[in-house]
Amino acid sequence: MLGRRSLPTLVAAIAALLLCTAATAAAAPPAGRYAGKLVADNVVDSGVVHFTVSRDGRRLTGWRVTMNVVCASLPVRVELITQTMPAMTIARDGRFRSVYTRPVRRVSDVRIAVSGRFSGSRVVGGKIDYDVGFSTGTCTRKADWTAAPKR
Repeated sequence: MLGRRSLPTLVAAIAALLLCTAATAAAAPPAGRYAGKLVADNVVDSGVVHFTVSRDGRRLTGWRVTMNVVCASLPVRVELITQTMPAMTIARDGRFRSVYTRPVRRVSDVRIAVSGRFSGSRVVGGKIDYDVGFSTGTCTRKADWTAAPKR
C-alpha cells in the first residue's frame, strides 16, 4: 500500500509521463527534403515520391510522384506519369491529406487523393488514389507509399 508521501510523488510521475507522451505526439516533422517510394512487389508497380517540409514542420510542399498507371481503354495500356499536388497542412498529430479535383479539356474528371502520417521523421501509412477519366477510358492507380528525409 502507498504511504501518504509516496502518493504525490506517484501523481507527479504520471503527470510528467503524460506530458512527455503528448509532447512527442505533437512534435512537428523535421524540415527539409524527403524522398520515398510506392510500396510495390515488382518493378512495374514501383514509383518514387518527393516533397519538402517547411521550417516550422506544418506545411508539405512540392509533393510529386512518378509512377505507372493502368489505363482502361482499347487496347489497355500502362503509362508512366508524374503527378504533383498542391501544398498540404500537416496536423499536430502528424497527419496530412489532400484531394485535388478539376475538370480538364478532353478529360472527364481528374481526382487525386494523397494522405499520410509522420511518425518522427518518416511518413508511414501513406496512400495515393489516382483516377483520371479520358474520353478513351480511365487511368487509375491506388498505392501505399513511405518516405524519409533525403540524404
